[in-house]
Amino acid sequence: NELIGWADLKPFECIGTVEEVNWALQQLLSKPDYQTSYLLQQYAKNPLAKKKIREDLVKDFQDAHFVPEPFAKLLIQELRSI
Repeated sequence: NELIGWADLKPFECIGTVEEVNWALQQLLSKPDYQTSYLLQQYAKNPLAKKKIREDLVKDFQDAHFVPEPFAKLLIQELRSI
């Protein structure tokens, strides 16, 4: 609940922003292989699962991160291909 923004405290900043976590879960919900997941089924009942996430979120790589430079370059390259 914290990671998706349903509760006040979000303890794992390294996971991503609330918006990024919701975007990732929404992507998984759209894939048939994941629709039987109990956790995703519970998430789907939450109004946040239906909230529109901005389309360009995945391309918004922030400068403030702790990703080692070689991995950051690979990540940015992959994000641009989406």
